[in-house]
Amino acid sequence: LTYGQALATLTFSSAVFVDDGGKVVTGTLAWKTPDEKPNAGTTSATWVFTPNDESYATLEDTVAITVNKATPQVTNLPTVAARTYNPTVSLTNDDLTGGTVNVSGSWSWQTANIIPTVNNNGYVAVFTPTDSTNYETVTKTITVTVTKATPYIATVPTADAITYGDTLGASTLSGGTVQYSSSDATTVAGSFAWKDSSVKPSVSD
Repeated sequence: LTYGQALATLTFSSAVFVDDGGKVVTGTLAWKTPDEKPNAGTTSATWVFTPNDESYATLEDTVAITVNKATPQVTNLPTVAARTYNPTVSLTNDDLTGGTVNVSGSWSWQTANIIPTVNNNGYVAVFTPTDSTNYETVTKTITVTVTKATPYIATVPTADAITYGDTLGASTLSGGTVQYSSSDATTVAGSFAWKDSSVKPSVSD
């Protein structure tokens, strides 16, 4: 069985009943509690054999059965608010909002400390049912929209002197510091270059 199904779902294999003398006794074999929905795991269920001939008494016994966990049905995935890339801010479970599942439970990220990037294919979240005895966990990929951040130039680079007639390409840029924002000193790796290295500046420039 799968959890949530009644015992009546299970059918019996062919069985033959006889009396003490070996005579076959015909009758009906059924579950004692056909509407019962047992919990997941290995358990036992009671069957009842009712003879057609009232000269015989009914017979009861148990048989082992296996009940598998059910899989929750996710009809709507949780969402994550769009964000700007930040190299120091990771996804938290609280970022997962909404979502519709047929059983109670909670969503969490499969991997901790995820820093979402601009070019991502979504990140895996796990739905853990409150009733973990009878329901499996479910994993789904959640879309996370991340836009590019604009670096903050804390210190501009310096340029080597050139002679009139030289292009900017002859002037080497050095130094300069760039960070995430004016208030966040997280370093942003990269390099400075002239936007148009073919320009020939005048002395007055």
